[in-house]
Amino acid sequence: MNLTFKTQPNIIISSKFGLTSKTPNKVLLVTPNLHYEFKFKKSLWLENLASDGPDPLIQAIALKLPEDNEIMNNNIHHNYSSVQYFHSVAHLGDSVFNMIFFNLIEGRIVADNILFCYFVKKEYIQQLRQFINSRLINNVKLFTLDKKPQSSIDLWIDNPYFWNGEVGGYESEEPSGPLGKNFNQFYLKFFRNVLHTLKINANIQSILYSDNDLLVRADAIPREYKPVDVLILNSRPYSGQYMYDKNKWDKYIRHIHFNSKLKIVTTTKVPGVLCTFDKNMTIKDIAALSTQAKVVIAVNSGVFPGLLNVHTIESIRQFYLFDNRCYYSFPRFQNKRCITEISINELNYYVTLGV
Repeated sequence: MNLTFKTQPNIIISSKFGLTSKTPNKVLLVTPNLHYEFKFKKSLWLENLASDGPDPLIQAIALKLPEDNEIMNNNIHHNYSSVQYFHSVAHLGDSVFNMIFFNLIEGRIVADNILFCYFVKKEYIQQLRQFINSRLINNVKLFTLDKKPQSSIDLWIDNPYFWNGEVGGYESEEPSGPLGKNFNQFYLKFFRNVLHTLKINANIQSILYSDNDLLVRADAIPREYKPVDVLILNSRPYSGQYMYDKNKWDKYIRHIHFNSKLKIVTTTKVPGVLCTFDKNMTIKDIAALSTQAKVVIAVNSGVFPGLLNVHTIESIRQFYLFDNRCYYSFPRFQNKRCITEISINELNYYVTLGV
């Protein structure tokens, strides 16, 4: 049966399917130049039905896509062995770490048929979705914070729920050295605590993730960015981990750019210097670019966790990290306090190492 109905003024949709009590309440409009998904009330179907021929310009394809609130009730639970609700009200970097966590236990998630519903700030969703690998698209779903149920758990390193009810692990544990906490060991412990709390039988040996999509993205990055000698993550930190002096950093970046032959790429714009922002690169794109960088200079901010992948860690010649509270003990990682401690000669040494 062919049905035609109006959902909004001047929008006519044609559909070649019948109405039942289970008709989905989302429709995807498909036109030569537009893909548009919208919601409508089922009553609109009944009130605006008309017959006699399809609209020639717009066809509607009915999609059995659940609404956000349908995800959060038992209507969809029968498709999964268990459903876990997590959220984060913290900064972007915290959620990138959480996406990495899902990737690290991908095999167990798929094998056990677990659904993770993750609720986060709306402005983060597009960036985070890129860190969900193709094998997890049916098992890790992202939603805005206003949709989270009361049962949702804050997937945060300071949540006592994952530390046997004690004060959050980051604040309670003493620094493991003069540079602060060993963060790759700390996050490994946190991820294992989450698995233990949720009774998920998975084994994580490292927080480094593997993602071949990074290599595909790296090949697609514009030629003017490659090969990058020094990738500088100069985004401002917002968690008090480092006293960032933008004027000093900008001055240093201009100095090494105009006084050396090094190809410099930054993540926050400095006049006259190539920047990932010039091409609207996402944090996943920046992680991909890092797989081809010889040296990384990074403020520990929301962009940084994406660089903790096996491709970058295996290929990087030197990694300078700026964080006054923690360090990472991966090979060739070195904490610094002041950006001017890194000379052009030192950068040239690592860039040409092995050449």
